[in-house]
Amino acid sequence: ADRAAIASGEGVVGLALSPGEFPTLSLRPGDLVRVVETPRQADDAAGQTVLVEVGEVVDVRPIGVQGQLFVSLSVSTTEADAVSAAASQGRVRLIQVGED
Repeated sequence: ADRAAIASGEGVVGLALSPGEFPTLSLRPGDLVRVVETPRQADDAAGQTVLVEVGEVVDVRPIGVQGQLFVSLSVSTTEADAVSAAASQGRVRLIQVGED
């Protein structure tokens, strides 16, 4: 294989995202992102929950014809579980962040 193995305790989660759910069309592998869970439509809460403080983009591919992207992120396995659950409800947004 031409790619690095996934480290113990880490996982790669894939997200099918529509415009507005990712920060830029120029998102690329190596970029760092924060993953937030948005409130349910029925919730009164105006806030959002941070699921991943910093995850690394592993791959980005266009899908569909409406500007959608399939983004693969490297995060901890615990974070991957939470991200997958929120994504299944269409409640995930990415925020591009810089390195500390």
